[in-house]
Amino acid sequence: MDQSTVLIISDDADFSRAVMDRWQGERNAPAFTLMSGDICRDLDADGFDMAVVGPVRPDILPAVFKALEPAGNPVVFVGDGKQVLGNSKLLLLEPGSLSVASRSQIETIRNMAVRMHEILQRFSSIEKELNAVEQQAENEARSRIRVAAATS
Repeated sequence: MDQSTVLIISDDADFSRAVMDRWQGERNAPAFTLMSGDICRDLDADGFDMAVVGPVRPDILPAVFKALEPAGNPVVFVGDGKQVLGNSKLLLLEPGSLSVASRSQIETIRNMAVRMHEILQRFSSIEKELNAVEQQAENEARSRIRVAAATS
């Protein structure tokens, strides 16, 4: 069985190390090729089976995706919600720079990032409400204990 090769494109060495460390724990760990975002323009499509794109400068992200597109291999983009939103909007601003399929995928990623951001905001709001209710219950319990201690 041939060993798969994962191309990791990132300007953050810690990100690349974390991805490799996590994958090394698996039984069939792939081989890794590491590359920074600014040198990935002339990729060999046969040199990798999958790409993982981590933190890269926003101004070169479109070039990274454009370099990966001809290979036709799966690409996973890892970033926080705001970064996904910002980068997807940036990619969609350049008309004609991406194929229709890539553009559709980026629009889907942007839409899902918006939904995830909204869900996380709701969770944050619920957490604040629960903390406020919990604090109020603690304050009421303390008041009851004080009243009980004062009347005894």
